[in-house]
Amino acid sequence: MQHPFLDFKIIAVTDTKNLLQQCSGNAEKGVFICYPTTDETMVDFLTKILSAVKLDFKKDVLVLSKTADNNFSFSSFAKELGIEKAIFFGTIPQTIGLQVNCPKYKPFMLNDCLFLFGDELTAISANQQLKKLLWNGLKEVFA
Repeated sequence: MQHPFLDFKIIAVTDTKNLLQQCSGNAEKGVFICYPTTDETMVDFLTKILSAVKLDFKKDVLVLSKTADNNFSFSSFAKELGIEKAIFFGTIPQTIGLQVNCPKYKPFMLNDCLFLFGDELTAISANQQLKKLLWNGLKEVFA
């Protein structure tokens, strides 16, 4: 049955405990990174990006390689883990429980967390303009 007052898709979410089991890293600096599993070959590229902003892939950040079926509520996840900065590659806000429209590569603050959304890592690695946009966004996030 179609409800006229719902103008967005309702998405089933993964609970925090199960989601945490799918993550790697320690988030010692309160940073969360999320990218699609289609970008698994881009881990070296992501590691270089993080080292450019003085972060260690395994120690400083919590990383989730997101599948199509592990949608989650980022707000409750971030509160529980103390996430202060979140960077999403190839992810739309609605699949993480955020009903916002935001431009890519423009950091914004929401619920005590600084967000940055960008294209998939494979697209960024192959496009100099996207690399530049990402770098400018990261400089704002880690200033």
